[in-house]
Amino acid sequence: MMEIQGGAANGNAHPQIRSFGLYGYAQMKTMALPTIIIGLLLVAVGYWGFSEQTVEPKSKTALIPAYFGLALIVLGVLSTIDGLRKHVMHLAAMAGLFGAIGGLYPIFKQATSEAGIDIKSPSVISSASMVGLCVLFVFLCVRSFINVRKAREAAARAANSSAV
Repeated sequence: MMEIQGGAANGNAHPQIRSFGLYGYAQMKTMALPTIIIGLLLVAVGYWGFSEQTVEPKSKTALIPAYFGLALIVLGVLSTIDGLRKHVMHLAAMAGLFGAIGGLYPIFKQATSEAGIDIKSPSVISSASMVGLCVLFVFLCVRSFINVRKAREAAARAANSSAV
């Protein structure tokens, strides 16, 4: 069941697509919740990494996953606003990509040190968790973007075929 609201007939060049099928309007709104959940998980990873440090004073850089998580939580909440969704989710995907790339730095830094990498160290566990969560998030975003594009193309084809 698909319904197109607006459109060129109503003076709106960008119709709002409402679909309750596999792709479409329902899919567009569903990325807010995964964004917030992954943000909360990143906050937890950052807090865990900070609290597990054995050096004093504790380094605030261990909280970097938490900062990325807070950003994703805010962007997830903002993505519930219809007019902002597309831009906010692209910004969130970019933040996820930066988080995945930035999370690799501590791992490579330890791997290239003379002591080698300690896979049980909090920094490596925290960084690997951040990379994994951010890669998962970017994958979900790309999949959602593709689904939305397919829904818009299907709606355009349906509108063109019904106009004929």
